[in-house]
Amino acid sequence: MKNLLNALKKAATSKVLIFAIATAAMFAISYSIDLLSASGDAQETWLVAKTFFSNNKYYSYVMYKGIYAFLPSVIDLKLSALLHIPEQLITKLFNALCFGYVGAYGIPGLINSIYPNKKTSLAQRYLLIALLLVFECNINYILSVDMISCAMLFALCNCAIRVAKSDELKFSQFILLGILTGLNLCFSGQFLFSAVIVSGAAIIRVFVKHFKKYGFKSFKKHGALIAAMLLFAVSYVISHLPNDAYFAYVVDPARESGAWIPTGGDWIINGLSQNLLLINYPYQVPDNLSMSFIPAEQLEYVKSGGLIYDYFSYIKLIITHPIHFAIRWSERLYLGVMNDPKNTIALSPKYPYLWMIAMSAIVYSLFAKLKDKFKKYHDFISIDAAIFLAFLMSALVPSFGHVENRYFFTMRCFIYGVFAISPYLNETFENLKSKLKNRTIEPISWRFFEGLIFMLLSLIIYTALYQSAGIINF
Repeated sequence: MKNLLNALKKAATSKVLIFAIATAAMFAISYSIDLLSASGDAQETWLVAKTFFSNNKYYSYVMYKGIYAFLPSVIDLKLSALLHIPEQLITKLFNALCFGYVGAYGIPGLINSIYPNKKTSLAQRYLLIALLLVFECNINYILSVDMISCAMLFALCNCAIRVAKSDELKFSQFILLGILTGLNLCFSGQFLFSAVIVSGAAIIRVFVKHFKKYGFKSFKKHGALIAAMLLFAVSYVISHLPNDAYFAYVVDPARESGAWIPTGGDWIINGLSQNLLLINYPYQVPDNLSMSFIPAEQLEYVKSGGLIYDYFSYIKLIITHPIHFAIRWSERLYLGVMNDPKNTIALSPKYPYLWMIAMSAIVYSLFAKLKDKFKKYHDFISIDAAIFLAFLMSALVPSFGHVENRYFFTMRCFIYGVFAISPYLNETFENLKSKLKNRTIEPISWRFFEGLIFMLLSLIIYTALYQSAGIINF
């Protein structure tokens, strides 16, 4: 019996089992859902995939996302026809597998590298999966690149932190780092800045450690480093080459022939004007702050679909109204990170205030652990700091436009990890346990008051944003 219990305990703590449970749960959630019904982008993606190998291709505005955005759907269509199974089934399984990787391996591996926690319990690992399922199951209700690009970013960060902290050069890790860097620069480029920050920080760290150890004059010692960098570069090119070829032979000729396929830059230029009108999407709370400093005639032109700003004129507008822009960017970042319950696509929470209280408690844990991690100047130039900056950029970049809930999904995954996997919960419960056990009257820690104030301010800001738009049905 004892051996059986030990075997069950070992199985329950297995990452493989946690991965299987997370994958099965997400697949079950999305099994009976039409991934195309809630999103125009999803429908366009599916049409592109259907004609991917056809001579009569369907050209769509979503093609700017690159080849990897369509491959899962293409594989789905081919396999479903071959195996005589319903379409979208393979895509749902693929998304569920990505979700399982993020929940069982990606997030725990990264958080344990940044915040080593030998006391990570089974309950904490399953808590992470529960948080992802409760707060983020919406992400798999539409056909998009969000789940796969999230998995790729976590894979890149885990690889980069291993490369940066390793005492020896492992060629296999540099090959993987190159491949993942190339992949992360595709998928519509939504994590371009994040990928460059993480990969760049890892490579710089490798160079610093190498030359500290061998100096600059020992040329014989530099062969392994040169080989590692070459492997990284070749792997990057190989992984990025299909995307480049797709644009060169499919997308660019279609543009030249008149097909409307905007580039990422075109979307940015469009957003400089159109995103002055609203805060979020699809809910579309009007951005009254931005509209207050646009001349009336220009405002009417923008409302009719016109574009009034290029990069230079927009920067000039920011310089003219710096406080306004700092506020509008902050409110968008706040709504995205807090997982605005009124701006979800598939499922709308019945109790948005309870949702916000829970999210504010989780986000507060990030601030609490930031204070523990970054205390000296040296801490801010570490690979760990680069990881934090990369996830911040994944949320900050879309904050310059409007808030679409899924844009902030990856950043929120990181925050759930800090809450559930880092020592934060262990420290909190140990502190509470100690006070109950000793039965002593001690001052309540400032962390308790900080948390309460943070949650109260979160509710005030959230209500104020919607109340200013005349929306008070909470």
